[in-house]
Amino acid sequence: MKRVISFWLIPCKEHKHFYQEIIADLSRKFEAPLFEPHLTVFTGEFSDEQAINLIDSISINFTAITISSKKIEYSDLYTKTFFINMDLPAPLVELSTMMRQICKTKSTFVLKPHISLIYKKMPKKIKDDLLTSISIPIKDIKFDKIKAIDTPEPVEIREHVESWREVYERKLLD
Repeated sequence: MKRVISFWLIPCKEHKHFYQEIIADLSRKFEAPLFEPHLTVFTGEFSDEQAINLIDSISINFTAITISSKKIEYSDLYTKTFFINMDLPAPLVELSTMMRQICKTKSTFVLKPHISLIYKKMPKKIKDDLLTSISIPIKDIKFDKIKAIDTPEPVEIREHVESWREVYERKLLD
């Protein structure tokens, strides 16, 4: 299976804790994999060293990014089972575009910002029930870290999520 590097924005400590609780609750309730709350900025083929260098060179140009949530949605895609759809502010587009330009290989990644709350194949009825039972009181989410995560491509089952490996993390400027 092909491996790629996914670059994630990580919510600030306060917001991360809030979303981690939701993810953990859903993970326990539905026997789904546990994962860190994140927003994927870009995915491409990079070595660990290239990913580290990319984060170090780009992060000096970016401060923490606040992104507004839109609404909770679901899909049939494993990586978008149940998620919070997010706005697409200019700094996020700029960050993703810079990464695409630096990536030496072609990437099929399309920036559709969201924060996943669970990865699990689920019937539509359960996802509909979740829509009415989960509310997100935090409208504006501050992201203050960027991480490089080694992942398989595509991510389609629990074992793929559990194989994720953190390569590097860096705090963005405040």
